[in-house]
Amino acid sequence: MTDEQWISVRVWRYREPFAASTIAKSGQPAPTMNYHRPLSWYAHQLTANGLLIDALDEAYPDDAFAERFPDATVRRLSVIPAILVLGARKG
Repeated sequence: MTDEQWISVRVWRYREPFAASTIAKSGQPAPTMNYHRPLSWYAHQLTANGLLIDALDEAYPDDAFAERFPDATVRRLSVIPAILVLGARKG
């Protein structure tokens, strides 16, 4: 495996919900707020409100996004998704 194939994410405070203001890319006009929640937090919130999870997906960048942003961010997001999509219904 070459260095180009290695992609990693540093994980800390996984179980603790938190928000952080970050600069994701050099030259970004303003910081972006990022909100972290462990996966169990979402499941507990939904079930506590009488909902059942009926779909779960991890969104990956499509070809149009990759063409628009041909940098390391797309490479990382295509391996380690940053977006979780949940579907829920009344149970």
